[in-house]
Amino acid sequence: MTLKGDLTIKASPGLRDFIESLPIDPGLEEIKVNGKADFDTPNSVWASIYHEIDDRWRLMGSATWTQWTSFDEIAIEIEDDGEIVQPEGWDNQWRFGAGAEFDYNNRLTLRTGLEYDHTPVEPNANTARVPDNDRFWLAFGATWSPRSYERLTLDFAYSHVFINDYTLIEREVFTNQTIHAITGGDNDDANTLFGDYEADADIFSVGFRWRFGGD
Repeated sequence: MTLKGDLTIKASPGLRDFIESLPIDPGLEEIKVNGKADFDTPNSVWASIYHEIDDRWRLMGSATWTQWTSFDEIAIEIEDDGEIVQPEGWDNQWRFGAGAEFDYNNRLTLRTGLEYDHTPVEPNANTARVPDNDRFWLAFGATWSPRSYERLTLDFAYSHVFINDYTLIEREVFTNQTIHAITGGDNDDANTLFGDYEADADIFSVGFRWRFGGD
């Protein structure tokens, strides 16, 4: 897979004020370059179980192993100017999930599930380019067949992803040449990025199926 596209970064008012207060070298000009980054998706092995308790209740479970060690670096090829390489070195990890389904009646099925996804990033190895941490998923869903449309089936799902907070301390974000160009001098602190990350996600999905043919 090759990633291509445009990137627009918008700074908050406080950050803009901070950037404008920096002693920018008047000779520094805006530079635009073209580049691309290739990414090989990792191999995964998945196993699941399915058990019918009775004619209305069902239990499911799954385990997924992902070979994240294949993601060892981000290499951005800059047009006519070599490449920028960010080492990553992620670890292989497991993801575990469990769920249940209940047939409320012959037209409505309810379901819920939990999943734990352990981050492949080692402690103190997070980067601002690809931040990550352990995630816990909580999901709810339903399948409904309207009485007036026998061939139609509607699916609804909602998931909330809880992502653990973490602190980032990343060194060598900029090269010494970049620091000198921006500030006119050397500054060790300017070569370190400090940050606190808080994240979560809400995922909604709706789908429909239409059955063709016989009854």
